[in-house]
Amino acid sequence: MMSRRRLGTSLLMLLSLVWAQSLMADDAGDIAKLRADAQRGDAAAQIRLGMAYHDGKGVAKDLPEALKWYSKAAVQNNPDAELLIAYAYQDGDGVEKNPTYAAGWYQKAADQGNARAQAALGFLYYMGHGVPQDNAKAMMLWTKAAQQNNINAQLSLANVYTLGEGVAKNNEEALKWYRSAAMLGSVKAQILLGNLYHAGKAVPKNDTEAVKWWLKAAEHNNARAEWMLGNAYHEAQGVTKDEAAAIMWFSLSAQQGHKYSIATLASVEKEATPDQISEGKKRADAWRTQHPAN
Repeated sequence: MMSRRRLGTSLLMLLSLVWAQSLMADDAGDIAKLRADAQRGDAAAQIRLGMAYHDGKGVAKDLPEALKWYSKAAVQNNPDAELLIAYAYQDGDGVEKNPTYAAGWYQKAADQGNARAQAALGFLYYMGHGVPQDNAKAMMLWTKAAQQNNINAQLSLANVYTLGEGVAKNNEEALKWYRSAAMLGSVKAQILLGNLYHAGKAVPKNDTEAVKWWLKAAEHNNARAEWMLGNAYHEAQGVTKDEAAAIMWFSLSAQQGHKYSIATLASVEKEATPDQISEGKKRADAWRTQHPAN
């Protein structure tokens, strides 16, 4: 079974430690107006000005200055500002890393119902970073965030229910949260859900359903999903056997450097006809035109 440390590392990777908020202040004129609004006490402007300093957009990058403006907004009990300060202390971004301070700021935002803060604070309780280790609190916080459609929290719940790490193993709960995250657009959840249907774990084996979820992930140019689809068409799992389609998906995945696809593509092409290879490459080019790589 995966250790708590390894699972915690996996969960941490799911947390968005750089909060993405639209920032339109890219030139000096915008920054001047933003600064004026921030100086008048507009919390939203203070946050955006802080993000401009954090990212170096329209101003020289200055992490302490970013934190100063976040703090001004946080004084007004703005949960987004509290969240950004928590991120800074968790990552040591412009300040000395301090998980205890991070937990305190996450708590302030979580108490106001901020789902990102609830998800992140749940991770700290799960790992015992900056707070006493407490599985029950972690699960409570993740559940609150998950009920607000926070994908990271949903994946955290699904992972621990799947592994039975810190909570009783529960395949039904795991499946519920994987499905919810997948429907919200999580590529990771879409792949995992497809894998569950393919393996017949927690659900009856259903390769047609597996292919459906892998295809959703492939629409985001995920190389692993493309590889799984290539295997499905090559082995006639959930779809009619189609070597041109298999070559298409293996080619798309191989283009992204997926080592298994590179090896499998070479093997499949040895047995395929020239027409199958040509058709597969043609389909791959058409797909990539419609779904350009990021």
